[in-house]
Amino acid sequence: MKYLVLFIFVTLGQGAFAQTRALPVKENLATIYGRYEKGEYEKALEMLEKLQKPPGLVAYWKGLCHLRLNNFEAGIDQLKKAIAFEHEASDLYYEYGQALYTSLKQKEARLAFKKSIEKKYKMAVSMYYIAHISQELGDYKTAASFYNAIEKLPLEEKKDVVQAARARLAEIYLEQIKKQGGGSAAIEEYVLPQYRKALDWDKESLLAKEIKEKIEEIEKRYDLVLFQLRNGRPTARPPYFLKTNVKYGHNDNVNALDEESKKGLSNDQLAASSISYGAFGRYTFYPNATYSVTPQFNFGYTKYLSEEKEIYQNNNYFFTGSLQTSFEHKYNQAPATAYLDIDYTYNANDRDQNQKIEKADDTLAFTLSEQVQIWTGNPSIFRLKYGQTTAVEEANNRSAMGAVFEQMILIGNSIFYLYSSYDAFRYREEESANHDALTVRADALLPAFFGLFNPNFYYSQTRSKYTEDAQRDATLLKTFGVNLNRPAGKNLFLYLDVAFSGQSGVREADNFQQQVVTVNLDYIF
Repeated sequence: MKYLVLFIFVTLGQGAFAQTRALPVKENLATIYGRYEKGEYEKALEMLEKLQKPPGLVAYWKGLCHLRLNNFEAGIDQLKKAIAFEHEASDLYYEYGQALYTSLKQKEARLAFKKSIEKKYKMAVSMYYIAHISQELGDYKTAASFYNAIEKLPLEEKKDVVQAARARLAEIYLEQIKKQGGGSAAIEEYVLPQYRKALDWDKESLLAKEIKEKIEEIEKRYDLVLFQLRNGRPTARPPYFLKTNVKYGHNDNVNALDEESKKGLSNDQLAASSISYGAFGRYTFYPNATYSVTPQFNFGYTKYLSEEKEIYQNNNYFFTGSLQTSFEHKYNQAPATAYLDIDYTYNANDRDQNQKIEKADDTLAFTLSEQVQIWTGNPSIFRLKYGQTTAVEEANNRSAMGAVFEQMILIGNSIFYLYSSYDAFRYREEESANHDALTVRADALLPAFFGLFNPNFYYSQTRSKYTEDAQRDATLLKTFGVNLNRPAGKNLFLYLDVAFSGQSGVREADNFQQQVVTVNLDYIF
């Protein structure tokens, strides 16, 4: 800028200097510039008031002084005059654009920065301003095009803003995916790679810390892990995951009683609210590119808010510890994974109605699973499982064998999930309780509803055939529900679930209706 002023002195001509010869030397343009450089903007303005020509140059310097004094309206007026007088300072439109942006005149500022680009002054920063303003105005297409344009500039020109541009572009991708109701697959494909690209530019910058936090936040929110790939799929980064939750619910038929059994009971003996607490955690180890080992735990405690023994007998807690191993391979020229899970579950309840929760049973279970892609992008899972339960009451000792099929189907921005299982339960003492159960369930995870929440509709039915009890024969349990969820703050996620269930059977005692409403709050560390 200093050389520009000296050049102006040489080229202004006799007319300009004729206006200053009558002034003391300390009040000529060079002195004014000196005042400006020292930050003495008010004194510079006093001297500029005594000058009339050249009008474009005077208005330009008045504008800069006013801006440095935070007199934005006055600064904008003076720079506007300088533009009208066709003053040729290279930074004129850049300074004008900054002043307009600070004054919340976004659209005018965007036009000014476009002029700055035409003047080839601070092109990268001017492009960034245009992109950022467009993003604020919701013009994501323009914003993305200018963020991308910064990448094409020479290194020296773009080095100070390219990391921020990449991070803001990732924000646009994330916002669009949320708006369209896209799920974790879209986040995995577009958003996190863009944030990583921004982080790679300078991992030690102040912005890098913010980007790292954003990546971790997204990974936790969508249960995604992306920094390493095994068999073409992401690994857990960070390798740990920890979640706690609190849930409040209301059940209008806690013990699933039929109409005849309800007679003589008060509403307090039938319906009740409950509060539950839970925690889930895991840590994944990767010995090599093929195997992984994941120890994990799950804990839950439920207390019914009732003094009626018919209700509080259902108070319970459980703890599950498990070890999951995975083996990566290929199927149908696509990534596939085999899993072996070993689970131990400890259950306790208050079936004795003594307001003391005690051990009910424990179960050791094994599950062998295979996840493949029968058709690309829509994973299918097959499971075989076996469990052995040892109960405090011997009549409840049992074994369970089963097979499961799960299918995910992606259609546009929606996800459809199908589940089916066949289980055979065999009791050691009470053979009349032996039964086979066939369960089918369908979930529809739909795009976000006006950005307010993500709806999930589900339906399931279970048909149980009592193989050793001809009089009981079979029962059919049907459940329809809707789950609405949305973020409730940093690391907090809110879920509302409403479910309606009804069971029918030959025996009167097997027929009941039930409605359960729960509000769940998750905190992901």
